[in-house]
Amino acid sequence: MVFEASEEKAIEIALALRNLFTDTNFNKVIELDAQYRAIRKLYDSTCSKWLTTLVAVSNALISYRLSGFGEDYWAEVASFFSERRISGVSELIEEYKYFLENFSKYNRIGVKFKEARLEKFLRSSIALKLCENPCIYAANQGGLVKELSYVMKQDVIDKTIAFAGKMYYYAASIICPSASPDPGVPMPIDGRVAYVSLISGLVKPIKDNVPLVRHRALILGKYKEVAVNAWRRVSEISHVPCIIIDTVVWLLVRTLKSSHSLSRAMSMLKRAIDEETAFKLVKVAEVLNLVPQ
Repeated sequence: MVFEASEEKAIEIALALRNLFTDTNFNKVIELDAQYRAIRKLYDSTCSKWLTTLVAVSNALISYRLSGFGEDYWAEVASFFSERRISGVSELIEEYKYFLENFSKYNRIGVKFKEARLEKFLRSSIALKLCENPCIYAANQGGLVKELSYVMKQDVIDKTIAFAGKMYYYAASIICPSASPDPGVPMPIDGRVAYVSLISGLVKPIKDNVPLVRHRALILGKYKEVAVNAWRRVSEISHVPCIIIDTVVWLLVRTLKSSHSLSRAMSMLKRAIDEETAFKLVKVAEVLNLVPQ
């Protein structure tokens, strides 16, 4: 089984995204993301820049194999750490272990391995730099992703590594005046993005003789780079960083899944954001083939 990216579809998606972000004001979309709101809650509660950035990156590195929706898990994390007063990295590690072992409802699988990942990052030079200067990667999340790749011994396109770059940007956009989304961060390819890559026609199997669920598994594994490069091409044409594209995809999938109809989805979006942007988001959903038929 071999996959290829569709340049025609990349252009179509890119044009819809370019129309959505005519003023390059990404904030009004990312502020709809429950994961962004979780980071905002954490900072508003603690007023701690170093803690906010370290939790954002740490948590992204262990946000997989969850027993619930990611947005519920991030809300759980924000609630827990908002009530703590943590004075240093060693204390953060201990609190995180307590959280995973005794508190979390949504991150219960492979806890010991995830604790080891947390400690590897939090004892690293990257974490030290973020403690000393939480805004150090505010306009260079791609640099953070490369350093995390080296420390965690993973590829830069691995989902948790790319996702950590995105979540750090969310934190930086709240606490750093100089923050801007970096086009150098790849698209985090999780099950949802793999599905959208296929259902939209952005990534196509050359031999279409197996079920979609099998296609998705292959995109998550052996052929992940095809999807990463396809979304990178969308980003290049649209001038919208993959960090923001991922937010749009998440928002649309979540909204359309919970609404079960286009009219309800439109109502939900108009309640959350201005009417013009809601209509433009629906246009993106149509291009991605996410609108119920």
